[in-house]
Amino acid sequence: GGPIYSSKNVSLEGTIDEIFARIAKCVADLIVSICQVEPSPKPQIGEVSFFKRLSPQDNELKPDLNLESLYDRIRMVDSDMYLRAYVPFGDRMIEFSQATLEGDEMVAQVRFVERKKR
Repeated sequence: GGPIYSSKNVSLEGTIDEIFARIAKCVADLIVSICQVEPSPKPQIGEVSFFKRLSPQDNELKPDLNLESLYDRIRMVDSDMYLRAYVPFGDRMIEFSQATLEGDEMVAQVRFVERKKR
């Protein structure tokens, strides 16, 4: 919600770890640039947006999602920092990772794990 001193575009392609690595590099570059150039702050335009952190229940894949949404839901939590996207399977979960879109199909690695108490 505060002023903008500088910005860079960051690709949201790939896994969450790849995206975070690109963001970290951009932040480091921006810090150096801001310290050297000392730009004037510019006010943001539009309404401030707030996003809540995902809960484990938010990572459950629902059958009504289209292929691209499933792909995005898997890759946005494909990191050791998050519970992977999953489908309940009795007393286990089927977890998904390393998703790729190949034409009109999605390919992903799956893992059967014991359901943790939540």
